[in-house]
Amino acid sequence: MGYGFIGFNDPEAAKKAMSSLQGFVLDGHQLHVKFAGRGAESEAKEKGALKSGSRTTKMIVKNVPFEATKKDIQALFGTHGHLKSVRLPKKFDSRTRGFAFLDFVSRAEAEHAFATLRHTHLLGRHLVLEWAEEGEQDIEALRKKAGVGYGDGKLVPGRKRKVDMGKTGEEDVENMEV
Repeated sequence: MGYGFIGFNDPEAAKKAMSSLQGFVLDGHQLHVKFAGRGAESEAKEKGALKSGSRTTKMIVKNVPFEATKKDIQALFGTHGHLKSVRLPKKFDSRTRGFAFLDFVSRAEAEHAFATLRHTHLLGRHLVLEWAEEGEQDIEALRKKAGVGYGDGKLVPGRKRKVDMGKTGEEDVENMEV
């Protein structure tokens, strides 16, 4: 099972070919013919993504080639707007992880870069652009989300605790506070 793409000079020729080849049996397989994904339905989706409700200047770039460098990303996106920062996370073996975080100086520059580069390829791979979500800024909410306590160290994982072993008496070890 596979797929293929055919280009036509005009829409009428494409429609005629689509209707004549629909259901045609080729090498024992029935053909299912349809227009490519960059049609009206994907354009509507992209317009919604382009005009995101948030006002962030941060963007996530997915499907970045593993051979790409920070300079490659800066060169590509820097021509469409001023970048505040570019982060290209790496694995322990110094190879990139396949995505990047961009922060533009202004929202207008970020939107311009998004609109211009949303269908672009880098080193043979189609880049997927998404707006980054603004994270929670409340420190208590972040601590709760991480499940880590602070202060006396009772909830801090991996922290050494002091136990007073000098008490004399018949204490139940299970009830000891650690």
